[in-house]
Amino acid sequence: MKSKLSVKRIFVVVAGLLLVGPVVLKGHFDLVRVAYAQEDCSLATLSGEYLVTGTVQARVEQRDDPGYPRVVVALWTFDGKGNFTAYAIQNFGGDYREVDQGGTYAVEPGRCVATVTFPPETGNSVFKGLLMRDGREADLIRMDPDETGRVALASRHLKKR
Repeated sequence: MKSKLSVKRIFVVVAGLLLVGPVVLKGHFDLVRVAYAQEDCSLATLSGEYLVTGTVQARVEQRDDPGYPRVVVALWTFDGKGNFTAYAIQNFGGDYREVDQGGTYAVEPGRCVATVTFPPETGNSVFKGLLMRDGREADLIRMDPDETGRVALASRHLKKR
């Protein structure tokens, strides 16, 4: 009889947690969401040095191009005011190169969407993606079309140093 009582107690505790737990957790996460919603991003959210890693995959029509796949590691330094510099080490299908670049960036405050633009003289590329509200990390994809009208299959991950 003692074992049945223990099983019954366990059942009551588990049932209570299943019924009450989600209500308590929902309230907790709503508080976090409200606090987060009050934090907007700005140009200053991207400020300082970021380690950047990324790849470019060949599209179907590029599969025979020896310049793919491409791998990039870089250091992007944002000034918190809309400008950045970049030092990159790149491997284009086995061809190695190092480049110094730079450009501008913008941040959409409400959704924390970052747009990073390299000017024509340094590649004429635009990356757009999501930025963590505290500015620690971001994930970007390439958005500008090439001469065929299609976008490169490129991504970049940024992590603050």
